[in-house]
Amino acid sequence: GTSVPMLTITPHATPTSSTVAVSGALTVGGAITASAGITMGDGKSILLDPTPGTDHTATGLTATFTAGEALAFGDLVYLKPADGEVYKADADDAVNAGGRAIGLAIETISDGAAGVILLDGIARDDTWNWTVGGAIYNSTTDGGLTQTAPSGSGDKVQVLGIALHADMILFRPSMDVIEVA
Repeated sequence: GTSVPMLTITPHATPTSSTVAVSGALTVGGAITASAGITMGDGKSILLDPTPGTDHTATGLTATFTAGEALAFGDLVYLKPADGEVYKADADDAVNAGGRAIGLAIETISDGAAGVILLDGIARDDTWNWTVGGAIYNSTTDGGLTQTAPSGSGDKVQVLGIALHADMILFRPSMDVIEVA
């Protein structure tokens, strides 16, 4: 087992304390749910897997949102203030393009259903064919991503991240949006 100041964890044991302090590595095979903040010491970090191992996977910071329309893996989404739901972002949508893209759907989500949205992290789709090191932008296609910045009059340009591999992106959307004149 691993001994920590407030609790001893042994294989197949269920912790009964609400506080666990660990010095060194802790490997968890399932989800960790925190009802309060998680504190890390100076110089500590959370290590994300830089290479999601299979198609249509992601690693990073996620949140659950209700979809205002059907979404698929890889759809870029914005949060619509009128109803608090996420919809496919579109760089040339005159009405909704001002809503900054906030995330990437990382699963199929039905209209009206709750689903997981990647807010910051790494995503893999084996049908992507990115130029490594190139910026990723919002597209003029609903929910789409592109390596060509939108250039039509009135289009909204938002940098969403960078290509790490032909089929992987570092998704870290900028909150800066520039309108093409």
